[in-house]
Amino acid sequence: MTFNVTLSDGTTTVEIQTSSVEHSLDKAGGLIEINIARTKSSYSKGVKTKIVDLLKVKETFNIRGRLIATAAKTDDQIFDDLITIINAGGGLTLTYRGYSYNVNVRRKTVTEETVDEIYAKTSNAESSGSGVVVEVDKTEGFAVGDKVSVHGMSGGNRVSEGTTVDAISAGTSMTMDLTNSYDASAKVTKLVDGASKYGVQLLLVVGDEK
Repeated sequence: MTFNVTLSDGTTTVEIQTSSVEHSLDKAGGLIEINIARTKSSYSKGVKTKIVDLLKVKETFNIRGRLIATAAKTDDQIFDDLITIINAGGGLTLTYRGYSYNVNVRRKTVTEETVDEIYAKTSNAESSGSGVVVEVDKTEGFAVGDKVSVHGMSGGNRVSEGTTVDAISAGTSMTMDLTNSYDASAKVTKLVDGASKYGVQLLLVVGDEK
């Protein structure tokens, strides 16, 4: 059994459903050999050395898993959150098994895989408002109360938002509140909790070392 981990910059947090977590402590870099000064008369006895422990330990986490999507954010939004907090630089907080660590990201690898998702496309342009009846190409898999993400084009600009399905007319429309207006063919995606389509591998270094 593995434990999920979270990574946060203090404002934004992403959760990873782990398949493996490797926690390493490396003390090898903390041992050095130094030459001890000798008197002129003792040179013939050879160089005397001493091993000194600098008490320096390199601690790392190698994490493999999948980003977790939520009923509030899509896979792509969670992915964007991860990239944003990593690219911002500076230290992050890793939470694992109830313990918190200050870490820096040494290496990241992200893979995208095809997964089944429930979505529909709008048939016409839709205006913003409350209780908008959004005509769609299908309603299969959707239910009243579902959290959905709507994203598409609006007058040449890409926009998106989260909202809730308030009513459904089977096969033809879904009623919801819209903050933005959308051109035809906007995508309405059902949001669910669980592993996303994005697999990640992160090498994290504990402390200030990068």
